[in-house]
Amino acid sequence: MASRSLRVETEGARPLKVLRVLARLNIGGPARHAVVLDEGLRRRGFEGLLAHGSPEPGEGSLEGLAAERSIRRVHIRGLGRQIRPWRDLLALVQITRLMFSESPDVVHTHTAKAGTVGRLAALAYNATRSRRRRCLVVHTFHGNVFSGYFGRSGSATVRLVERLLAGVTDKIVTVS
Repeated sequence: MASRSLRVETEGARPLKVLRVLARLNIGGPARHAVVLDEGLRRRGFEGLLAHGSPEPGEGSLEGLAAERSIRRVHIRGLGRQIRPWRDLLALVQITRLMFSESPDVVHTHTAKAGTVGRLAALAYNATRSRRRRCLVVHTFHGNVFSGYFGRSGSATVRLVERLLAGVTDKIVTVS
């Protein structure tokens, strides 16, 4: 089966804007995926912006790779791997402001943490838009945090949050 290549018609119109949200550009699959995805989207006529936090101490960084490939990106203070309510709230506010300044057509979140913060920001953004002008929300799971990661009650909470966020997500992508 031949795959079809999506091309965005930009004649007379602006390119579609895709805001991707990733907790951190550490060395690993999700960060590499985000860099490669950005390159593919640009080749197809999309305008991309990657919002990301910082790698944890001791983690390697792919920020240099993103810079080397001229990926348009913005650092979100407070966004990272660990759950830290105050910093997470700060990141939520920053990402929401970014959405209002960028007016993305698509918000694509990656991983559980960035998926939660980014989709909540998209919910706030879309709540102020007419149905025709709201952004599409896409989330990609990179790994499984549904069981065994946070203990029994933490896993139940994660599953509940993901069920609720699925209601504001237009497409969910799983990596296998």
